[in-house]
Amino acid sequence: MKTIRDLTKREKRDINLLEENKIKLEVRDVKGTLVWYEEIWQEGRYFKLAYWYDGSEYKAIPIKGARKKDYGNLDCHLFDGGEICLHSDKKIAKYKSVLEARARAILWSRIYTDFLDKEKWPKKFDG
Repeated sequence: MKTIRDLTKREKRDINLLEENKIKLEVRDVKGTLVWYEEIWQEGRYFKLAYWYDGSEYKAIPIKGARKKDYGNLDCHLFDGGEICLHSDKKIAKYKSVLEARARAILWSRIYTDFLDKEKWPKKFDG
């Protein structure tokens, strides 16, 4: 794990934002990148989500909870590698913090839970 001296300004800011909002996430150094992990339940379904900054934008991925067959299904906002498409419009500004990416990923998990039941993605999430 990086020491506090090794953290970037962005990582320090993200840690402070999470602490200020009293959000406790497991954090690990994965090949030099801080990755935050969170376990949540949505309507009786379990998800383990991971969030990180890849150098250009924040990313999120369901480590548990999403079906592999849905990877690459942009109808349910999952890229080929299983990453969540956090915004459906290229005009939308990229998220500025792990806190913002987390909020969108949690919203995704809630709507994905409905998708699993209905096999249809709601239009209201798309914009």
